[in-house]
Amino acid sequence: MQDQWRKVVDRLDNIERLLLQIVRQGAEKDVGDGDTALLTLKQAAEFLHLSTSSIYKLIYKKNITPVQRTAKSRILFTKEHLINYLKQKNSN
Repeated sequence: MQDQWRKVVDRLDNIERLLLQIVRQGAEKDVGDGDTALLTLKQAAEFLHLSTSSIYKLIYKKNITPVQRTAKSRILFTKEHLINYLKQKNSN
């Protein structure tokens, strides 16, 4: 029985990985560098020139809000939200 559940979990992990890959490719292909492109936590950190731990702190302090949280705690942002954060930060 344990092996059957392991297979189910493995398949779900694979489906999730493929869906995230499709989302990333779709964001790059359909909207290119547009403001609605989805970014992973790592990509958001690179975009903001911050560490991933700094991004987690910003989320915790509710300075930025991810648009989507997937299974396995994967967090996605739109460039639009990140740009709004930068504008708000610069106006203060």
